[in-house]
Amino acid sequence: MRGRLSALVVVIFLFLGSLSIVVAGESIRLTSGDWPPYTSELLKRNGIASYIVKQAFALQGVNVEFGFFAWRRALTLARAGWWHGSSVWSWSKERDENFYYSEPVLEPKDYFFYLKSRDFDWDSFDDLGNETIGISEGYYYGIPFEEAKKAGKFRTEVGSSDTVNLKKLLDGRISLFVCDLNVGLAVLSRDLLPAERKRITYHPKHTSLMAYHLVLSKKIPGNKALMEKFNNGLAELKQSGAYDQAFEDYRGGKY
Repeated sequence: MRGRLSALVVVIFLFLGSLSIVVAGESIRLTSGDWPPYTSELLKRNGIASYIVKQAFALQGVNVEFGFFAWRRALTLARAGWWHGSSVWSWSKERDENFYYSEPVLEPKDYFFYLKSRDFDWDSFDDLGNETIGISEGYYYGIPFEEAKKAGKFRTEVGSSDTVNLKKLLDGRISLFVCDLNVGLAVLSRDLLPAERKRITYHPKHTSLMAYHLVLSKKIPGNKALMEKFNNGLAELKQSGAYDQAFEDYRGGKY
């Protein structure tokens, strides 16, 4: 009986010890949306950006749980403090008032996609006066592009998604489509037929360089400290080469 009791005490001790480890480990809940290849519930590793965020936090002993929603809903849940934050977002004055911003998680570049059947070249936005450029609803394309659009240097037409804009490009309803290169190529591969993909190319000159960040709600105590941990983990990830490796893995077909 005494032997059984001693064994039971050991089991309880080990259980409590493992429980204390779980309790001691930090966790964070983040929202995100569908933006392949950077974020998606359907992708391996949930996309490049999601994987980078998880790895950066893991280096600091923080576990990450992602929830995927429509982008507007994702931001609303994080802003209200129902979730710790959201990944990934460009800077805006309104968001800056409600969130702590991380160091850049992504710095992708936008390019013009167009039909191979036409002869297209450009050097500055002044060259685009005859173009109708497809833009996707809710997207921000950087200060140079937005200022040129406001100045009327070209026409724009809003599409409900990147896929819709590529279809409009194929149908001749727009002459150019501006999009992040990796996103555009991912949509081409996922949503268009092989014959359609062969008709589209992109210009080697990028339109803008954007930065996208993890944002954490200012309503949640402790988020400022969590952001510091994330930035430290992200710096370590970049210094070690693991950050660049995440992109190489994507190009190698691991996403």
